[in-house]
Amino acid sequence: MNNILIPPTNDLKMLGLNLNNQLNWSKHIKFLKTKTKSRLNVIRAISNRTWGANSIIIMRTYKSLVLSVIDYGSIINGAAPEAILKSLDPIHNQGIRLSIGAFKTSPIPSILCEANIPPLEIRRNMLTYKFALKRLADKNNAISPYLFNTSPPSLHLKKNQPISTRIKIHNDTTNTPLPKLLSPTPYIFPPWKMNLNTNTSMIQEIQNIEPSEIPKHFNDIILKNFCNHKIIYTDGSKSNVKTGLAIITDEETFKFSSLEINSIFTIEALAILKAIELTEQNWKNTKSFLIASDSLSSILAIQNQGTSNEKTYKKEPLPLPPVR
Repeated sequence: MNNILIPPTNDLKMLGLNLNNQLNWSKHIKFLKTKTKSRLNVIRAISNRTWGANSIIIMRTYKSLVLSVIDYGSIINGAAPEAILKSLDPIHNQGIRLSIGAFKTSPIPSILCEANIPPLEIRRNMLTYKFALKRLADKNNAISPYLFNTSPPSLHLKKNQPISTRIKIHNDTTNTPLPKLLSPTPYIFPPWKMNLNTNTSMIQEIQNIEPSEIPKHFNDIILKNFCNHKIIYTDGSKSNVKTGLAIITDEETFKFSSLEINSIFTIEALAILKAIELTEQNWKNTKSFLIASDSLSSILAIQNQGTSNEKTYKKEPLPLPPVR
């Protein structure tokens, strides 16, 4: 390049990942073992039974110092041979054992269950699957067509399987169907042209108010500043069984269901979006509206329209018949 001879090399470090000419990730896994073993000394130091920290602090320290290093790049280096990947398991098990104060003779499945942390193999599969679903939901992403591409296995190396092959093997083994995805639809007008007026001042005002006085204080603010507005309340809820959202006014209530994979942040944002849509559909003759939400994160996301967070893009919920 530019009349300069670039010498060949058997290994290369890029973005913290050590690549070799055989693509078996042996050098990178060896680097991870060396780095995480030294960090386990910190866990040992603070896990003393006499004067050490409690198990919650130790577990958080382990996740920050050790597990985060193992997780970084696991979506890619998960293609390494199983024997090489298993060499990280003793470090993970030792960190969990120190964090919860388990005996050396305690069975590994027991300490993992006690710590509520899965084995590294399951954790790698989980991170890979989340990555694939997140990219698949965005049809404009360059790699989304290849994530679930079921091309003939003969085209793939047996020891270094790409993400698409690993996901297919996981789905076939666990009999897991591909969940229904909601693709984000960006708004067609630029954020700086949006006329959004948000108000979070009440959060500061209620700091020194008794909880029993908050409803009265809220009503006083409404009567003083928004007496000519139609008040719309929104709320979202998520449980292990169902997820849903509701829009409530003085006259009627609307209920909608949402996909279970949606986070509580997405559901609260969907409730606000649905309230805006209802103002255009049901109350065209009303000029002023006030949408009251208990989700500060959703309101802050609306204020910061320049964010690149794809969670704030528009998504459609699944409707239920409105309850009036």
